[in-house]
Amino acid sequence: MTTSEDTSPTPSAGAVCGVTTAKNSEPEKSSNRSSKYLKSKDTFVYKAAAMALFHLSLEPENCVVMHENHAKQWLVNMVGDDDWKLQEAAAGCIANIRHLALANDIHRSQAR
Repeated sequence: MTTSEDTSPTPSAGAVCGVTTAKNSEPEKSSNRSSKYLKSKDTFVYKAAAMALFHLSLEPENCVVMHENHAKQWLVNMVGDDDWKLQEAAAGCIANIRHLALANDIHRSQAR
């Protein structure tokens, strides 16, 4: 049985939050390009961005990027939306960021 793998590019947390990184360079703010997804008036785009952030937040490195780029405010606003799927995606993303921060705090306190 042969399975086909999806080779389409997956957006990074930085791309959704508004940061791009060129090879061998520092992150570069691109708020006009990438964070437009989080600021979109198109409900479909806005929900897709929230779902993407949730799935990206499953990886610790992405949580760090989201935290550093202040995605929390957008996520908090999404939790207040009328759409329950959007609320759950945003809340799940916030929870994943918080769990990583808590694990980091515990690690730091044990290292002392």
